[in-house]
Amino acid sequence: MTPATGRCHLHAQLDAEAGAGSGAGSGEEPATPSPATVVSANGVGPPTAPTTPTNGVVDLHRFRVVTVAERAASVAWRRAAHQRFVAVVGAPIWETLRSGPSAPCCRRLALVARVLVGLRPRRRVATATVVRQALRLRRNSTLERFAVARVAEHIAVPGRAGVTATASAVRAMGVVLCVLDSGLSSCACLWDVVGDQTPTEADLSEFLWRSALDDLVRP
Repeated sequence: MTPATGRCHLHAQLDAEAGAGSGAGSGEEPATPSPATVVSANGVGPPTAPTTPTNGVVDLHRFRVVTVAERAASVAWRRAAHQRFVAVVGAPIWETLRSGPSAPCCRRLALVARVLVGLRPRRRVATATVVRQALRLRRNSTLERFAVARVAEHIAVPGRAGVTATASAVRAMGVVLCVLDSGLSSCACLWDVVGDQTPTEADLSEFLWRSALDDLVRP
C-alpha cells in the first residue's frame, strides 16, 4: 500500500486532528531521534524482515518464529484485536490500512514504533501529547501516523511507560494487519518484537494480548 500523501476521503477529518495537536507544548526533553538512527528496544536493525536465502536453504529461525507467531496470534486474538483497533483508530482508517498489502503498511508502523521507543519524555506528560509531538502530524501525513496518534489517546499511563506501551500497541497493530493478510514472514513489527530470538508461544501470546487489548484502556 502506498502512503496516503494526497487528499482522500479521510483527510478532511484528519486535518482537524493535525491542527489540534500542533500547538501543544513540548513533552520530551531531548530532540526527537531521526528515523535513520532510532533502533528498537531489542536493538535490531532497520524495520525490515530478515533476508530470504537465495540458495534454497530454509531459514529455520524465520520458519520457527512464523510458526510460533501463527499459533500465538490465535483466531480469538485476531478477532479481538481487529475489533479493538477498529474502535480505537476508527473504521475508515482501519479499513483503508487493511485495503492494501500489509508489508509496506507494517514497515511504516514499525518505523514509527522505533521513533517512540527512542523518546525520553518527562514523567508526567500525557502520552498522547508526547506522541503527537513526535509524529509532527500534517494534513499530508500517512494514515499510519494518524492511527498511531489515536492509539496513544487510549494509553492511560503518562511519560515513558505510556510511550513504550504505545510502541508495543503499534507493533501489535502491525502484527494483526500482517496475520490477516497472511504476511507474517515479512512482518517488520513482528521481527522488531522478537529480534534474533525465538519466543515461546506463551510469551508472544501474552505480548499480543497485553499490547493490543489490555493496555488500550482509555475510552
